[in-house]
Amino acid sequence: MTAHAGKAADQPPDRVFLQDLKKALRTDDRGWLGEHMHYPASYYGPKYIMIKNRAWFDSHYSMLIGSKLRAIVLAQDPDRLFRDRHGTMIGSDLNIRFYNFGTGPEDIRYEIITIDDAE
Repeated sequence: MTAHAGKAADQPPDRVFLQDLKKALRTDDRGWLGEHMHYPASYYGPKYIMIKNRAWFDSHYSMLIGSKLRAIVLAQDPDRLFRDRHGTMIGSDLNIRFYNFGTGPEDIRYEIITIDDAE
């Protein structure tokens, strides 16, 4: 299942996605996070791991989403998102990368494609 970033007429969609991501992390909404992953996704930590599917993400959530990574995302200034053709990045070490898998301006679907472990 892919999910749509919330609607906010006065903000770019990637900023809205960041707000939604922060809310999910603050409330430990594992369901929201699992629904907003693009499978397979990449995890870079002590070693590279492919997040194959939702079941794998759910069973390894504690390893993937640590307290330091959570703090980095929650501290992210929406005006300082890094964007390139590979997506939008959060964190000074590009700790989370998300990409718009939508089909056009009316179909914006951001999904997380990379998690870089900050622990």
